[in-house]
Amino acid sequence: MQNITSTEIELILNLSNRTYTGNTIRSNSITIERARLNEIKAKLRRMAIFFNERYSANYGPFQYGGNVGNDIFSGRFGTKWSYIHKGGEHKQYSAQISFVINAHDGCLDVGFYFGSASARGISAERRIELTTQLNNLGLQLQTSISNIPELNVNFQKLFEDGFKAIYSNQVVSPEEWVNQIGLNPAGARIITKLFPNEFGAIEISTIDLAVSKVITLMAGLNQELTVINTIPRPPKTPAQRAEEAARKMEIGIKGEEYILENEINKLQGFRNRKQNYPIHQAKISDDFGYDILSHDENENDIFIEVKTTTLSRQNPISRQFYISNNERTFYNNNVEKYKLVRVYEIEGNPSSEEVNMSEVTFDSLSYKVSY
Repeated sequence: MQNITSTEIELILNLSNRTYTGNTIRSNSITIERARLNEIKAKLRRMAIFFNERYSANYGPFQYGGNVGNDIFSGRFGTKWSYIHKGGEHKQYSAQISFVINAHDGCLDVGFYFGSASARGISAERRIELTTQLNNLGLQLQTSISNIPELNVNFQKLFEDGFKAIYSNQVVSPEEWVNQIGLNPAGARIITKLFPNEFGAIEISTIDLAVSKVITLMAGLNQELTVINTIPRPPKTPAQRAEEAARKMEIGIKGEEYILENEINKLQGFRNRKQNYPIHQAKISDDFGYDILSHDENENDIFIEVKTTTLSRQNPISRQFYISNNERTFYNNNVEKYKLVRVYEIEGNPSSEEVNMSEVTFDSLSYKVSY
Protein backbone atom coordinates (compact mmCIF):
# COMPACT_ATOMS: atom_id res chain seq x y z
CA MET A 1 0.00 0.00 0.00
CA GLN A 2 1.43 3.39 -1.05
CA ASN A 3 1.76 6.58 0.96
CA ILE A 4 -0.05 9.85 0.25
CA THR A 5 2.49 12.49 -0.78
CA SER A 6 2.65 16.26 -0.41
CA THR A 7 2.99 16.63 -4.20
CA GLU A 8 -0.32 14.81 -4.63
CA ILE A 9 -2.00 17.12 -2.14
CA GLU A 10 -0.48 20.13 -3.94
CA LEU A 11 -1.94 18.94 -7.24
CA ILE A 12 -5.40 18.67 -5.69
CA LEU A 13 -4.97 22.19 -4.28
CA ASN A 14 -3.94 23.56 -7.67
CA LEU A 15 -6.91 21.96 -9.40
CA SER A 16 -9.23 23.17 -6.64
CA ASN A 17 -8.17 26.78 -7.15
CA ARG A 18 -9.28 26.85 -10.80
CA THR A 19 -12.61 27.41 -12.49
CA TYR A 20 -13.85 25.18 -15.28
CA THR A 21 -16.32 25.45 -18.13
CA GLY A 22 -18.67 22.85 -19.51
CA ASN A 23 -18.37 20.77 -16.32
CA THR A 24 -15.23 19.13 -17.63
CA ILE A 25 -11.77 19.11 -16.12
CA ARG A 26 -10.27 19.22 -19.60
CA SER A 27 -11.32 22.86 -19.84
CA ASN A 28 -8.55 23.98 -17.48
CA SER A 29 -5.95 21.23 -17.04
CA ILE A 30 -3.23 19.50 -18.98
CA THR A 31 -2.85 15.83 -19.83
CA ILE A 32 -0.18 15.06 -17.23
CA GLU A 33 -2.29 16.64 -14.48
CA ARG A 34 -5.28 14.51 -15.40
CA ALA A 35 -3.11 11.39 -15.49
CA ARG A 36 -1.72 12.16 -12.05
CA LEU A 37 -5.23 12.85 -10.76
CA ASN A 38 -6.40 9.45 -11.95
CA GLU A 39 -3.44 7.86 -10.15
CA ILE A 40 -4.41 9.63 -6.91
CA LYS A 41 -8.03 8.50 -7.20
CA ALA A 42 -6.87 4.94 -7.87
CA LYS A 43 -4.56 5.10 -4.84
CA LEU A 44 -7.40 6.29 -2.60
CA ARG A 45 -9.57 3.45 -3.85
CA ARG A 46 -6.79 0.92 -3.15
CA MET A 47 -6.59 2.40 0.34
CA ALA A 48 -10.28 1.68 0.87
CA ILE A 49 -9.77 -1.89 -0.35
CA PHE A 50 -6.78 -2.31 1.98
CA PHE A 51 -8.68 -1.17 5.07
CA ASN A 52 -11.76 -3.14 4.11
CA GLU A 53 -9.66 -6.30 4.05
CA ARG A 54 -7.82 -5.34 7.23
CA TYR A 55 -10.82 -4.56 9.43
CA SER A 56 -13.87 -6.35 8.03
CA ALA A 57 -13.40 -9.46 10.17
CA ASN A 58 -13.69 -7.53 13.46
CA TYR A 59 -15.76 -4.49 12.54
CA GLY A 60 -17.50 -5.21 9.23
CA PRO A 61 -18.69 -6.37 6.87
CA PHE A 62 -17.95 -3.20 4.92
CA GLN A 63 -18.59 -1.94 1.46
CA TYR A 64 -16.00 0.33 -0.07
CA GLY A 65 -15.60 2.91 -2.80
CA GLY A 66 -14.26 6.28 -3.81
CA ASN A 67 -14.61 9.05 -6.34
CA VAL A 68 -16.14 8.02 -9.63
CA GLY A 69 -17.56 9.97 -12.51
CA ASN A 70 -17.11 13.67 -13.19
CA ASP A 71 -14.53 15.68 -11.20
CA ILE A 72 -16.25 19.01 -11.87
CA PHE A 73 -19.51 20.21 -10.31
CA SER A 74 -20.93 23.62 -11.23
CA GLY A 75 -17.56 24.70 -12.54
CA ARG A 76 -15.61 23.71 -9.40
CA PHE A 77 -13.32 20.82 -8.63
CA GLY A 78 -14.85 18.21 -6.32
CA THR A 79 -13.37 16.71 -3.15
CA LYS A 80 -11.28 13.57 -3.56
CA TRP A 81 -11.89 10.80 -1.06
CA SER A 82 -12.45 7.09 -0.51
CA TYR A 83 -14.31 5.18 2.20
CA ILE A 84 -15.45 1.96 3.74
CA HIS A 85 -19.01 1.94 5.05
CA LYS A 86 -21.63 -0.19 6.78
CA GLY A 87 -25.12 0.07 8.20
CA GLY A 88 -26.90 1.17 5.03
CA GLU A 89 -27.17 0.29 1.37
CA HIS A 90 -26.10 3.78 0.29
CA LYS A 91 -22.92 5.44 1.54
CA GLN A 92 -24.71 8.74 2.20
CA TYR A 93 -27.03 6.95 4.61
CA SER A 94 -24.47 4.82 6.43
CA ALA A 95 -21.52 4.99 8.80
CA GLN A 96 -18.15 5.43 7.14
CA ILE A 97 -14.44 5.46 7.74
CA SER A 98 -13.31 7.99 5.15
CA PHE A 99 -10.02 9.26 3.73
CA VAL A 100 -10.41 12.81 2.40
CA ILE A 101 -7.66 14.85 0.77
CA ASN A 102 -7.96 18.24 2.42
CA ALA A 103 -6.12 20.45 -0.04
CA HIS A 104 -6.97 23.64 1.88
CA ASP A 105 -5.14 22.46 5.02
CA GLY A 106 -2.54 20.39 3.14
CA CYS A 107 -3.40 17.13 4.86
CA LEU A 108 -5.44 13.94 4.79
CA ASP A 109 -8.60 13.95 6.92
CA VAL A 110 -9.18 10.50 8.38
CA GLY A 111 -12.09 9.60 10.58
CA PHE A 112 -15.57 8.32 11.30
CA TYR A 113 -18.35 9.93 9.28
CA PHE A 114 -22.11 9.59 9.19
CA GLY A 115 -23.44 10.05 5.66
CA SER A 116 -24.90 13.42 4.75
CA ALA A 117 -28.37 11.97 3.99
CA SER A 118 -28.27 13.42 0.49
CA ALA A 119 -27.99 11.57 -2.80
CA ARG A 120 -29.11 12.05 -6.38
CA GLY A 121 -31.67 9.89 -8.11
CA ILE A 122 -33.48 8.61 -5.01
CA SER A 123 -37.26 8.75 -4.74
CA ALA A 124 -38.88 10.60 -1.85
CA GLU A 125 -40.21 7.33 -0.44
CA ARG A 126 -36.83 5.64 -0.61
CA ARG A 127 -35.14 8.69 0.92
CA ILE A 128 -37.43 8.47 3.96
CA GLU A 129 -36.58 4.80 4.37
CA LEU A 130 -32.83 5.41 4.12
CA THR A 131 -32.97 8.41 6.45
CA THR A 132 -34.75 6.27 9.06
CA GLN A 133 -31.94 3.71 8.79
CA LEU A 134 -29.32 6.44 9.23
CA ASN A 135 -31.12 7.87 12.26
CA ASN A 136 -31.23 4.39 13.78
CA LEU A 137 -27.47 4.10 13.32
CA GLY A 138 -26.96 7.36 15.20
CA LEU A 139 -29.20 6.22 18.02
CA GLN A 140 -27.46 2.84 18.19
CA LEU A 141 -24.01 4.43 18.46
CA GLN A 142 -25.24 6.94 21.04
CA THR A 143 -26.64 4.08 23.15
CA SER A 144 -23.46 2.02 22.81
CA ILE A 145 -21.12 4.87 23.80
CA SER A 146 -23.33 5.74 26.77
CA ASN A 147 -23.80 2.19 28.06
CA ILE A 148 -20.56 0.33 27.28
CA PRO A 149 -17.72 1.59 29.50
CA GLU A 150 -14.92 0.26 27.28
CA LEU A 151 -16.35 1.89 24.17
CA ASN A 152 -16.87 5.14 26.09
CA VAL A 153 -13.24 5.16 27.21
CA ASN A 154 -12.06 4.48 23.64
CA PHE A 155 -14.32 7.27 22.42
CA GLN A 156 -12.96 9.78 24.95
CA LYS A 157 -9.35 8.84 24.18
CA LEU A 158 -9.87 9.80 20.56
CA PHE A 159 -9.88 13.45 21.55
CA GLU A 160 -6.73 13.09 23.61
CA ASP A 161 -5.15 11.65 20.47
CA GLY A 162 -6.02 14.73 18.42
CA PHE A 163 -9.38 13.83 16.91
CA LYS A 164 -12.09 16.51 16.70
CA ALA A 165 -15.85 16.01 17.01
CA ILE A 166 -17.71 17.94 14.31
CA TYR A 167 -21.45 18.52 14.08
CA SER A 168 -23.17 20.90 11.65
CA ASN A 169 -19.66 21.79 10.42
CA GLN A 170 -18.69 23.09 13.87
CA VAL A 171 -16.23 21.61 16.35
CA VAL A 172 -18.22 20.53 19.40
CA SER A 173 -17.53 18.77 22.68
CA PRO A 174 -17.58 14.96 22.72
CA GLU A 175 -20.64 15.07 24.97
CA GLU A 176 -22.57 17.34 22.62
CA TRP A 177 -21.63 15.14 19.64
CA VAL A 178 -23.02 12.05 21.35
CA ASN A 179 -26.20 13.89 22.29
CA GLN A 180 -26.77 15.18 18.76
CA ILE A 181 -26.21 11.95 16.82
CA GLY A 182 -29.13 10.37 18.68
CA LEU A 183 -31.37 13.06 17.18
CA ASN A 184 -29.90 13.55 13.71
CA PRO A 185 -26.53 12.00 12.81
CA ALA A 186 -26.39 13.27 9.21
CA GLY A 187 -22.97 14.76 8.45
CA ALA A 188 -21.60 14.25 11.97
CA ARG A 189 -17.97 13.18 12.02
CA ILE A 190 -14.92 12.62 14.18
CA ILE A 191 -11.71 13.29 12.30
CA THR A 192 -8.00 13.84 12.67
CA LYS A 193 -5.74 15.67 10.26
CA LEU A 194 -2.63 13.82 9.08
CA PHE A 195 0.12 15.98 7.61
CA PRO A 196 3.09 14.93 5.46
CA ASN A 197 6.27 14.17 7.39
CA GLU A 198 9.70 15.67 6.73
CA PHE A 199 10.04 13.39 3.71
CA GLY A 200 6.84 14.71 2.16
CA ALA A 201 4.73 11.62 2.85
CA ILE A 202 1.77 10.56 4.96
CA GLU A 203 2.81 6.98 5.57
CA ILE A 204 0.28 4.18 5.42
CA SER A 205 1.32 3.10 8.95
CA THR A 206 0.32 6.57 10.20
CA ILE A 207 -3.02 6.35 8.43
CA ASP A 208 -3.55 2.85 9.79
CA LEU A 209 -2.84 4.03 13.34
CA ALA A 210 -5.56 6.68 13.02
CA VAL A 211 -7.98 4.13 11.58
CA SER A 212 -7.21 1.64 14.36
CA LYS A 213 -8.30 4.23 16.93
CA VAL A 214 -11.50 5.49 15.34
CA ILE A 215 -12.76 2.24 13.85
CA THR A 216 -13.68 1.01 17.32
CA LEU A 217 -16.79 3.20 16.90
CA MET A 218 -17.96 0.73 14.27
CA ALA A 219 -18.22 -1.86 17.04
CA GLY A 220 -20.93 0.33 18.56
CA LEU A 221 -23.06 -0.41 15.52
CA ASN A 222 -22.73 -4.18 15.89
CA GLN A 223 -25.55 -5.51 18.05
CA GLU A 224 -23.76 -8.79 18.78
CA LEU A 225 -20.63 -7.05 20.07
CA THR A 226 -22.48 -4.46 22.13
CA VAL A 227 -24.70 -7.06 23.77
CA ILE A 228 -21.66 -8.85 25.21
CA ASN A 229 -19.72 -5.60 25.74
CA THR A 230 -16.80 -6.79 23.63
CA ILE A 231 -14.85 -4.18 21.70
CA PRO A 232 -12.04 -5.76 19.63
CA ARG A 233 -8.82 -3.78 19.48
CA PRO A 234 -6.50 -3.93 16.47
CA PRO A 235 -2.87 -4.83 17.29
CA LYS A 236 -0.32 -2.05 16.85
CA THR A 237 2.95 -2.39 14.98
CA PRO A 238 6.23 -1.26 16.61
CA ALA A 239 6.26 1.77 14.30
CA GLN A 240 2.75 2.72 15.39
CA ARG A 241 3.65 2.38 19.06
CA ALA A 242 6.66 4.62 18.47
CA GLU A 243 4.41 7.16 16.75
CA GLU A 244 1.99 7.12 19.67
CA ALA A 245 4.87 7.66 22.10
CA ALA A 246 6.09 10.60 20.02
CA ARG A 247 2.61 12.11 20.06
CA LYS A 248 2.37 11.80 23.84
CA MET A 249 5.81 13.38 24.20
CA GLU A 250 4.74 16.28 21.97
CA ILE A 251 1.67 16.91 24.14
CA GLY A 252 3.77 16.66 27.29
CA ILE A 253 6.34 19.17 26.06
CA LYS A 254 3.62 21.65 25.09
CA GLY A 255 2.20 21.44 28.60
CA GLU A 256 5.60 21.88 30.23
CA GLU A 257 6.32 24.94 28.09
CA TYR A 258 2.92 26.39 29.00
CA ILE A 259 3.64 26.04 32.74
CA LEU A 260 7.24 27.23 32.26
CA GLU A 261 5.90 30.45 30.73
CA ASN A 262 3.52 30.85 33.67
CA GLU A 263 6.41 30.44 36.09
CA ILE A 264 8.53 32.99 34.20
CA ASN A 265 5.72 35.51 34.52
CA LYS A 266 5.26 34.67 38.21
CA LEU A 267 8.94 35.09 39.09
CA GLN A 268 9.15 38.39 37.28
CA GLY A 269 6.71 39.74 39.85
CA PHE A 270 8.99 38.81 42.79
CA ARG A 271 11.39 41.28 44.35
CA ASN A 272 14.02 38.58 44.72
CA ARG A 273 14.56 36.04 41.98
CA LYS A 274 17.10 33.24 41.75
CA GLN A 275 19.36 33.47 38.75
CA ASN A 276 18.36 31.32 35.72
CA TYR A 277 15.09 30.24 37.35
CA PRO A 278 12.76 28.65 36.31
CA ILE A 279 14.65 25.71 34.81
CA HIS A 280 13.07 23.24 32.40
CA GLN A 281 14.63 20.16 33.96
CA ALA A 282 12.72 17.69 31.76
CA LYS A 283 14.57 19.05 28.72
CA ILE A 284 17.86 18.20 30.40
CA SER A 285 16.89 14.70 31.53
CA ASP A 286 13.82 12.67 32.44
CA ASP A 287 15.63 11.25 35.49
CA PHE A 288 14.94 14.15 37.85
CA GLY A 289 11.48 12.94 38.83
CA TYR A 290 9.90 16.32 38.01
CA ASP A 291 9.76 18.72 35.08
CA ILE A 292 10.38 22.32 36.19
CA LEU A 293 12.49 23.80 38.97
CA SER A 294 11.08 27.08 40.26
CA HIS A 295 10.80 28.91 43.60
CA ASP A 296 8.34 30.85 45.72
CA GLU A 297 8.48 34.49 46.87
CA ASN A 298 10.88 33.47 49.69
CA GLU A 299 13.27 31.78 47.23
CA ASN A 300 12.31 28.31 48.44
CA ASP A 301 12.67 25.77 45.65
CA ILE A 302 9.53 24.24 44.11
CA PHE A 303 9.61 21.02 42.13
CA ILE A 304 6.85 21.05 39.51
CA GLU A 305 5.59 17.95 37.74
CA VAL A 306 3.37 18.68 34.72
CA LYS A 307 0.73 16.28 33.42
CA THR A 308 -0.92 17.42 30.20
CA THR A 309 -4.02 16.48 28.25
CA THR A 310 -5.80 17.79 25.18
CA LEU A 311 -9.13 17.09 26.90
CA SER A 312 -11.27 19.70 28.62
CA ARG A 313 -11.42 20.11 32.38
CA GLN A 314 -15.05 18.90 32.28
CA ASN A 315 -14.17 15.61 30.60
CA PRO A 316 -13.99 12.87 33.30
CA ILE A 317 -11.17 11.09 31.44
CA SER A 318 -9.03 14.20 31.94
CA ARG A 319 -9.05 13.45 35.67
CA GLN A 320 -6.78 10.46 35.16
CA PHE A 321 -3.10 10.25 34.30
CA TYR A 322 -0.12 8.01 34.88
CA ILE A 323 2.86 8.63 37.11
CA SER A 324 6.12 6.72 36.93
CA ASN A 325 7.76 4.97 39.86
CA ASN A 326 10.60 7.51 39.73
CA GLU A 327 8.12 10.42 39.86
CA ARG A 328 6.21 8.90 42.76
CA THR A 329 9.41 8.20 44.71
CA PHE A 330 10.57 11.78 44.16
CA TYR A 331 7.20 13.07 45.37
CA ASN A 332 7.37 10.93 48.54
CA ASN A 333 10.83 12.31 49.30
CA ASN A 334 9.92 15.95 48.61
CA VAL A 335 6.29 16.35 49.64
CA GLU A 336 6.66 19.86 51.03
CA LYS A 337 8.36 21.28 47.94
CA TYR A 338 6.47 19.26 45.33
CA LYS A 339 3.66 20.55 43.12
CA LEU A 340 1.81 18.56 40.47
CA VAL A 341 0.01 20.66 37.86
CA ARG A 342 -2.59 19.31 35.45
CA VAL A 343 -2.85 21.16 32.11
CA TYR A 344 -6.08 20.89 30.12
CA GLU A 345 -6.87 21.59 26.45
CA ILE A 346 -3.25 22.19 25.55
CA GLU A 347 -4.09 22.32 21.84
CA GLY A 348 -7.09 24.58 22.30
CA ASN A 349 -7.66 27.01 25.15
CA PRO A 350 -5.23 25.74 27.80
CA SER A 351 -5.77 26.09 31.52
CA SER A 352 -4.25 24.44 34.57
CA GLU A 353 -4.84 23.52 38.18
CA GLU A 354 -2.73 22.11 40.98
CA VAL A 355 -3.64 18.55 41.98
CA ASN A 356 -3.64 17.82 45.70
CA MET A 357 -1.57 14.62 45.77
CA SER A 358 -2.77 13.76 49.27
CA GLU A 359 -6.31 13.36 47.93
CA VAL A 360 -5.71 11.33 44.76
CA THR A 361 -6.38 7.64 44.20
CA PHE A 362 -3.25 5.78 43.14
CA ASP A 363 -3.29 2.33 41.54
CA SER A 364 0.03 0.70 42.46
CA LEU A 365 -0.31 -1.89 39.67
CA SER A 366 -1.05 0.39 36.73
CA TYR A 367 0.48 3.59 38.21
CA LYS A 368 -2.74 5.40 37.29
CA VAL A 369 -3.69 8.48 39.31
CA SER A 370 -7.36 9.53 39.58
CA TYR A 371 -8.68 12.67 41.24
